[in-house]
Amino acid sequence: MINLFGDTIPASATPSRQLTLFDKEDYLRLHRGIPAVVCRENGEKANGGISVIAEKGRFTFEERETGKTYTIPARCCTVTWAGDTAVITITETELSRRVSLYSMFPSYCLF
Repeated sequence: MINLFGDTIPASATPSRQLTLFDKEDYLRLHRGIPAVVCRENGEKANGGISVIAEKGRFTFEERETGKTYTIPARCCTVTWAGDTAVITITETELSRRVSLYSMFPSYCLF
């Protein structure tokens, strides 16, 4: 800032005890990886993120609400893209072969 005489006045410093307007958590990226949605044939969806394990042909899916991690073999699903989000579709026959994947969907909690 410059006063009427042309002298530069340094900006006032923020005291260390003053509260900030934003919490640090506002700036943290909680979910790493590629944003993804896993869909069933009945319309249920699970939101989260995936990371690709290329040499093994698998996706690691981390469900957003619970934070649980699931391994999905690439051969048992279909991946399409909606912008920068991966849409992973798993058929019911593949889900019946890999019963552990049922737990990522909300209806599993009802039983």
